Parts: sequence; structure tokens; C-alpha cells
Amino acid sequence: MLVLMVFVAAGSGLGCTSPPKPSVVPPSHPAPAPAGPQTFSGSVDALSGAIPLAADEYFPNELQVHPGDTIKFNEVWSGEPHTVSLGTLVDQGPTATALPAFFPRPGRGGDPIAAAAQPCFLDTGTPPATTACPRVGQPAFSGVQAFYSSGWLPPTSTFAVALSPTIKPGTYTFRCLVHPNMTGKIDVVPPARTIPGPAQVTAAGTAQLNAAVAALAPAVADASLVTATNVAGITTGDGVTTILAATFGPTELDVGVGQTVAFNVYGMHAIAVAPPDSAVGLLTQGPDGVVHVNNAAVRNVGGEAPPLGVQTRARTVFGGSYQGSGFHNSGLLTSLPPGLLTYRLQFSAPGTYSLRCLVHPAMAATVKVGP
Repeated sequence: MLVLMVFVAAGSGLGCTSPPKPSVVPPSHPAPAPAGPQTFSGSVDALSGAIPLAADEYFPNELQVHPGDTIKFNEVWSGEPHTVSLGTLVDQGPTATALPAFFPRPGRGGDPIAAAAQPCFLDTGTPPATTACPRVGQPAFSGVQAFYSSGWLPPTSTFAVALSPTIKPGTYTFRCLVHPNMTGKIDVVPPARTIPGPAQVTAAGTAQLNAAVAALAPAVADASLVTATNVAGITTGDGVTTILAATFGPTELDVGVGQTVAFNVYGMHAIAVAPPDSAVGLLTQGPDGVVHVNNAAVRNVGGEAPPLGVQTRARTVFGGSYQGSGFHNSGLLTSLPPGLLTYRLQFSAPGTYSLRCLVHPAMAATVKVGP
């Protein structure tokens, strides 16, 4: 039997908390004071030519701006769902009880909470528990709105936050409603103060990303050499982290007919053989803007149904036997340290088969089954 891991993470923490995230300070020597409002750009999640990433971070995660400036948050889609959410409720911290959870039952495949998954702009009060927020045009961010949220960011989308000219200097938090430890800070300073320009802020985000990739590289290299313990999500530490390499380790396997391959699962994955295009992607969005879970991605096809919810105790899920044709899907597998799920799948017919994670579309592997 071969055992694989699915997912590589950099750094480590204890239990279900993440280690402090490195922030990359924009270069010194700020640009001269601008003549008017500026537009800054940052990334939500990240792409790297070196490593397939799933990054629960903003790049950069800190920046300085003036009143009247605009910040564009560009979704770089890895398959992980994200939001950009601000407001006085967000400033209270990740444990604020009035903030809507994105998924009502994480790891169970139910549709997202409408107030979290769709745009929401509330001057006062709290988001509704079971319905979407009232539909209004997106206002400028004043710093005093109770809740100001992008909702789910579809692939390649941009959420532009125009700061009110009257916003008070201070620090404002933004965060993802899906990933509580995915946060950032906007430092609004008086117009007369010199700050790093847009190009310098972009460079800071790039430096932050390069540091994350460098930290992951040794674990990814080790995973490619695995012969006895294969992975579906690979971690360099024992805790929960925010920067992950969405990869199988190794990405090519040679096994015999009737051999079982086992995947140690770190994070949230759905391991599939020969999936249709309609099964790829965790979420879908209808023409009315309503966000749904893609049932074809999260429901198992063949073998034992996976346990519901986020698993933190070691457990094995038996995927049955793949006979050489048709769509096979583990269903949604979600596990985090200290204990990980192990997904086992037997290959009973010779051939070359493509594996894919239905949550992270770039995450793929090849299994060659010989006599």
C-alpha cells in the first residue's frame, strides 16, 4: 500500500491556531506626496510559478493610505473561498459573535450563509442570520459602518474599496469570513503624511509572497521524493497554517493492479478520478448572485462516505475500488492537526489515471497502474 499526503503548509502552530503571520513592511524611501487620491492594489490568495499555492492571506496584509484613496483587492483563485470584510464588527476581532459565519456547518457541504456569501453594506446593526443583506449600491468606506463586505469573491474578481475623504485617521481591520486567521490592516494617515506609493505597496506584497514560497519549497521538494508516505496536502509543521501548497506528494505514482493508495489529507479536499468539468470548484454563483455549494464536488461517488465536518482525530476513509472507468469522488475530506484523515483507494485495472482535487483545480496527480 502506498500512502500519500495532500497539501503542503509552511510554519506551525498549536492546536487550531495559526502562527503569527509575517508582514512585509513596504520599502523605505516613500514616494513623494501625491497630488490627489491614489489607487492601491493587493491580492487575495496568491499564485506562484514555483509551487501550486492555496494562500489564506492578503498580499500585502498591511498598507498605509490617505483619506479618499482606493484599495483594489484582486482575487487570485486557488479554489479556496474568500471574502474581504471590514467595519466596526470586524474591528472587534475574529470572535465577534455578530459576524456571520460563511458556512453554517464547516466541512459538511451546506450552502453558505447569504449575509456572508453575498455583498453586504450596513451602516448600523448586525447582518441577518438567515437571509441576505438588503441590496444597496456599494458606498465609500467611512470607517464607521458596522459591516462592509465583498461577499464571496469569484475567480479573478476585484473588490474595490473607495475610502471616504472624511474617514478618520486610524487602523482598520479587514478579514476573510471563511478563514478567521486571514486578516490585514489599513492604516489611514493624515493627507500631509508621506506614505509608500502604489508601486511600493505592490512590491511589498510580492516580497511577502516570495517569502512564503521560499518557506514552502523544502517541504514540496521532500514530498516529490516520497515512496512510502504520500500526501494530499503537505505540512512542514504540526499545526494549522495559512500558506499551503495545494499539491499531491508525489504527483506521479506507479502501482500494481489491485494495489491500494492512501492519502493523508491536510486541509479541505475532494480527491477525484476522471471528474467532469461540472464537478470542479467548491462554490457556484447563480445569475441572481446567490452562492451555492457545488454538490458534484462535495458528494462522494463510490466507496465510503467521508465523515462530516472538520476532523482533528486520525481516521481512515475507505474509497473502495476503482475499476478503470467513470467518475470517482472521495467527497469532501476535511482534516486538520493533530489528527488527519487517511483516504484509501484501490486501483483494480491497468491504465493511467488522472487524479484531481475538486476544491483546488490546479492540484493534480497521475497514477500509472501496471500488471
